[in-house]
Amino acid sequence: MDVVVQLSGNEREDDLFNLLHEDKFRIGGVLVEINPITEYKTGTLEEYLPGVEKYLEEKAMQMGKKLSVKADLQSKKMQVAGEKKKETKQDCKKSETVI
Repeated sequence: MDVVVQLSGNEREDDLFNLLHEDKFRIGGVLVEINPITEYKTGTLEEYLPGVEKYLEEKAMQMGKKLSVKADLQSKKMQVAGEKKKETKQDCKKSETVI
């Protein structure tokens, strides 16, 4: 689970991120990743969240493409296996008629 927290102060985002991830914080066995942002580096939540939503949409599309590519490869693999079976059957028929 990812949580974004907007902080105000002089702390660096990187330092806070490292501090918050030292102990691998969990709630009910679920890993909680706290991502601190500051207005002067990353911007406000209002500015930050649309970018995150766009990133997640792009990631979902990529995952969909990867799945479709994987399914396409499996389909082609099955097609090649089917063609090999046909070739083997034809080779058997040819050898039977050659005698």
